[in-house]
Amino acid sequence: MTYRTMVCGCMMALCAITCHALEWRVPAIPDTLRTVEERASYLAAHYWDSIDWTDPAEATDTVAIENVFADFCQILPILEPGKRAETVKGILDIVRAGRAGGYGVIMDLAGKYLWYTDSPVYGEETYRPFVEYGLSADPDDDVLRGRMEELEKNMVGHRAADIPLVPFADDAGQHSIYATLCKEGPTAVVFYSPGCRDCRDLLVALAADSRVSLKVSRGELGVTLVYIGDEEDTWRRDAVGWPAEWSITMTADPDGEAYSVRRTPTLYLLAPDGTVLLRNTTAAELLDRVL
Repeated sequence: MTYRTMVCGCMMALCAITCHALEWRVPAIPDTLRTVEERASYLAAHYWDSIDWTDPAEATDTVAIENVFADFCQILPILEPGKRAETVKGILDIVRAGRAGGYGVIMDLAGKYLWYTDSPVYGEETYRPFVEYGLSADPDDDVLRGRMEELEKNMVGHRAADIPLVPFADDAGQHSIYATLCKEGPTAVVFYSPGCRDCRDLLVALAADSRVSLKVSRGELGVTLVYIGDEEDTWRRDAVGWPAEWSITMTADPDGEAYSVRRTPTLYLLAPDGTVLLRNTTAAELLDRVL
């Protein structure tokens, strides 16, 4: 997203909330900040400055805050993880200290927009600092604790879980995630279901991409499909249609919880040694990384 897009989004939010008591204003970014990262960081850090979080009328104006928060969710992913966590903590410190109800509003909106997979701005890594902050404020919050357990599965930079698999080809000799990994480059691991339209659209696009096919043929990229259901006959009928160079598998334990698969398709990118390079990523991000 460009800075121009962010500002336009902010202005749209401003227009949308003029009928409410809350009067949110776009922060004025200093001209000395020139890079997208610098300007995005400043915008995020000062995004809520015009709101009085000690005033219950403003702090709990849920409709108005939601309009503004929706645009805020498009700025956070631009920030580096450390800066994002710092920004979220700084904002939540102020909101929580206001003691006017705004903290609960913001935390609920963060879950609605960033945790639920049907949200257009869904992003687990963007949501992580909200969960971390919430648990620091209330370690006994069962909802946030459960979400943190999901977030901690197969984190970027850590070795992925090696789960048992059933290979489509009887002679494939592949019985786990690690056995399918490409030795000379990364492997895209796609958790999917044959009846999922989004899965089919993604896999058709990957199969048709000549750049992906070339890298796979050269041994520079692997593609592993993992069906997470238990209808083996349906899976075998569907598996015939995918490239023979791909590793096409199903989980031996469809009820396993080693991976966080909250929707299909779910994409991971793993290094040859199993290190997680991308987690719950998008097709665009995955292709940007491997091509």
